[in-house]
Amino acid sequence: MIELILDKKTAFRILKNRNRIEKGLKVKISVGKGKVSFTGEAEDEYVARDVIEAIDAGFSINKALLLVEEDYILEKIHIRDISKKNIYSIKSRIIGEKGKTLSLISELSGCFIELKESDVFVIGHVEDIKDCVHALTCLIRGIKQSNIYRYLEEGRNRRKFPEDLGLR
Repeated sequence: MIELILDKKTAFRILKNRNRIEKGLKVKISVGKGKVSFTGEAEDEYVARDVIEAIDAGFSINKALLLVEEDYILEKIHIRDISKKNIYSIKSRIIGEKGKTLSLISELSGCFIELKESDVFVIGHVEDIKDCVHALTCLIRGIKQSNIYRYLEEGRNRRKFPEDLGLR
């Protein structure tokens, strides 16, 4: 059994969607006073912990349940581990004007991104998430957005059109 302490809003979202989450995760969930506990097979509990953490970060239930699939993972980036600058200015750089930077990074990488406090959470396919995390890390360090967009576009092209194997 694993027990997590969550805020009341997240606990309510989990309680409201408990049947759907239990069905997707194959675990039994109990919710009470800001605590969520779940029991099941060890592997299912591990996945459930990631799904609950993703829901707590602000992802929708559908996006969080993508983690049930083997090819999807959750990455957590601690902004403070990368930069000691003002957290609000860094988060503003990540979000961008009217959310443009965040949505463009998400679109180019094929990953879902959420910010919570001083952390950035990313859900994505195993092949896509590496580029997204690298781009976000560079953005936090202060590299220009245009360079990050170019990097992600090149990464997307690499994934779409793998290198020629020379079999002519």
